[in-house]
Amino acid sequence: MSDIKIKSNLTLETYCPIILSSRLVCISSSLLGGSEKLVATYKEYLIKVKFVAENSIIELDCNLLKLQARRSLGKVVADFIQENKIEKFDNIYILIRNYQGDLSLSELVSQRNYRVVVSSELSSVAQTLTEQGFEHILINTFSFADYLQRENIKISKENFHLVNAYFDDFLKEISPDELQIVDYIIQKQILAKYNIRERERFYRFFYQLVKHSGVVISINELADLCKIAVDTAARFLEFVLDTQLFTALEKYQPIMKEGRKTAAVFFCNYPGIVSLIKGKISLWQNFFNFIFQQLNGNHIYYFIQEKRLVGLVIDDKILIIPNYKKAKEIRIPEASAFEKVIEVTNVEEVYNLEGKLGRYPVTGAR
Repeated sequence: MSDIKIKSNLTLETYCPIILSSRLVCISSSLLGGSEKLVATYKEYLIKVKFVAENSIIELDCNLLKLQARRSLGKVVADFIQENKIEKFDNIYILIRNYQGDLSLSELVSQRNYRVVVSSELSSVAQTLTEQGFEHILINTFSFADYLQRENIKISKENFHLVNAYFDDFLKEISPDELQIVDYIIQKQILAKYNIRERERFYRFFYQLVKHSGVVISINELADLCKIAVDTAARFLEFVLDTQLFTALEKYQPIMKEGRKTAAVFFCNYPGIVSLIKGKISLWQNFFNFIFQQLNGNHIYYFIQEKRLVGLVIDDKILIIPNYKKAKEIRIPEASAFEKVIEVTNVEEVYNLEGKLGRYPVTGAR
């Protein structure tokens, strides 16, 4: 199944028909409460727009189920059907919140009249459910492209020198909100969930991870900077990646070679947080995050030359080289291995990739 990416500045109601069109849906979000809001909006849509009877909708909170020691979701739904006298072949709309992946969904998936919507903020859960046939809907963070669209700002070629000024305004707006979101995620979805007592160590690790966002760095180097054990750093990294605070990229290697196992470049998905820790960042530095949010390619790898990050490889087919002043200096011996090599030689071309990418469209940037 494919991922469906939702822009945070669009109304959630717009996407309710997409959810309804699939029997099995997983919703995740990097926005605070984003998936919860979409599930609530979907329930209202079912009742008020599609006229679904309320007794055909069952809401399950996995946190409450654990407290009640009711491990079987199938049993809970079966009891609900009996209590509400629902006919055998009628559609049952099952909305599951706070799913952590530890409760079995097999009894629900097997019933063809069950329409299941699961919300989870863990990327590992979303990946597992996608592999099981769930459609994945991802609500993205508020991007610079969203900001321009919301403010109805259209930057012409003649006025492109203003783009960095607009980007500064964007960072000033999102930084306080992102700080609240990231703090909430760390407190609730990492420290509390995994019962981490060495909180000072974790925050030291997170600071260094943000500081080195977009930099080729090994887990050993991160551990050394934080003065913690490598195993501890690896454990902290696993927690951070699972909450979608960061995107991890593996090094590109030709298909005939094996070993795509060690992710050595980590990109913070919250540019406002990066600007708070690293100081002012340019639009150009945010280019990679822009690609992650806008690109529909299935696999993205980083391309390294002479020990520095120089580009992204999409699905082993397209190499994108963003380099504002030195793109022409980059020599690519492996260029013949790609179907297309795109050199972005100035910032303006960041927003003109759609035509160059062909069947790998960039959406939302105009």
